[in-house]
Amino acid sequence: MPANSVAPIAIAESVGSYLEPGEEIVVVEGAQAVDFWKGKRGILEQPAPAGVRFIKGQVAAVITTRRFLMFKIGGFPLDRAQELLTDIPVADVDSIGCESHLFKSFEVKLTIKGIAYVFVVPHIGRCHQMSKALDAAKRGEATAG
Repeated sequence: MPANSVAPIAIAESVGSYLEPGEEIVVVEGAQAVDFWKGKRGILEQPAPAGVRFIKGQVAAVITTRRFLMFKIGGFPLDRAQELLTDIPVADVDSIGCESHLFKSFEVKLTIKGIAYVFVVPHIGRCHQMSKALDAAKRGEATAG
């Protein structure tokens, strides 16, 4: 999805009630740190630290100035946060890595407290933005929007 597409904007608008006072979604390269991920096979069987939960379906990942959030999404066309699944400080996220499989798919490797979780993503560019947003939030240099 392009950085300015409607779905990420709608997700960003729908997560407002989950944000703490003074907390905002990080902006990187002119786009809010919101992306759509889908867990790969076996993700539900992996151990997960407190505050981390995954589902089989598509989720919205959001990076704020303080936290990494993941939501079950719904509505039409799946552009509203329905349920908070993951809520952890950005410091607890080791990294967001991006991988492209030539002419096949794009993947995100989300590493939390040493455990890697792999997700399929629709666009590798958004993955790179999420990685940069995480780094900025962890350094305390994130711009909000």
